[in-house]
Amino acid sequence: MSERIYVSGPVTGIADGNLPAFERARHDVYEQRPGATVLIPHWFVPAGADWQHAMRSCIETLVKCDAVALLPGWRDSHGARTEAGIAQMLGMALFEVYGGDDR
Repeated sequence: MSERIYVSGPVTGIADGNLPAFERARHDVYEQRPGATVLIPHWFVPAGADWQHAMRSCIETLVKCDAVALLPGWRDSHGARTEAGIAQMLGMALFEVYGGDDR
């Protein structure tokens, strides 16, 4: 079974839900870990979901993964900090990825 990696980062209050950064990070992680399944929340959180519903969906997916890739700004995101904390408590690997724009 391939390694499953969840990408976590800020979404709320960012244009397009920060989708471009998540997609770049997904691509970068896959390039570094060929064969891995790299998941981003935009694929399974319904558009317009409130924060609590989004987090329930994210956590459900997160706990089925082996590692978490953290986007820049994750420490400023309540949701990403929650995800990182859960991953840490479960003994999952955590690592930071760039995935940002060219700023």
